[in-house]
Amino acid sequence: MTPSQVAKTLHGRRYAPGKWFAKCPAHRERTGSLSITDMGGGRTRLHCFAGCAQKDVLEALGLTWRDLTEDKPFDREAYRAIEMERARQAQAEARRRAIYGNLCDQARFWEYQAGESGKLLAADPASDMLDTLFHSSLRKVRILNAAVAPMLHPAHGLSETIVAKRRKH
Repeated sequence: MTPSQVAKTLHGRRYAPGKWFAKCPAHRERTGSLSITDMGGGRTRLHCFAGCAQKDVLEALGLTWRDLTEDKPFDREAYRAIEMERARQAQAEARRRAIYGNLCDQARFWEYQAGESGKLLAADPASDMLDTLFHSSLRKVRILNAAVAPMLHPAHGLSETIVAKRRKH
């Protein structure tokens, strides 16, 4: 596959003879950070200015180094499948973030309720209504914390940056 074919596949724009800029397929971005250069002699240089390794760019395209040196057609279906999977994973991550945020917000609310009803219960320990409110709030906090805990495990996909952002709030 030639550098021009790679650039065409990625909807790159030519900015000089044998040089193109395109969106890097190895990460999500709005503007192009991938430089595709025809080095001559069948050599292609791929450089992502965002810091992606050439190996990662090739994997995202579904190519190997050999594919760049051999003149063979590009498998658009494989590239589309990779892009569809990446989009599916991004949607799943967005859903996990929303669910995690919602659960954290609910847990904070019920922690606050438990704290306030605990203060009132301390002032009037004989009140059955306050005792019921206090214990039901604590039960809801435990349930929500149990629901959030598995989401903190790396196998479930929530990145540490999301967790750190939530902890700050």
